[in-house]
Amino acid sequence: MGLAPLAATAQMMPGKHPGYLHCLSDLRAARWFLYHQPGDSAVAGDEDVAITEIDAAISEIKRASIKRLY
Repeated sequence: MGLAPLAATAQMMPGKHPGYLHCLSDLRAARWFLYHQPGDSAVAGDEDVAITEIDAAISEIKRASIKRLY
């Protein structure tokens, strides 16, 4: 019980965002699922586009988190 206030404070420190790690985890999971889906070449093309978009979103989140630190 004594750790709960510390955990809440840690998420609100400058440069930290409560959803940052959760969001990255979700995006990485989505990327993994898309990459490992069986399917034909028509579907694979759409999956490649989605993976590229997910990679861009991951990069943008990382850039934004670095900017918050400074």
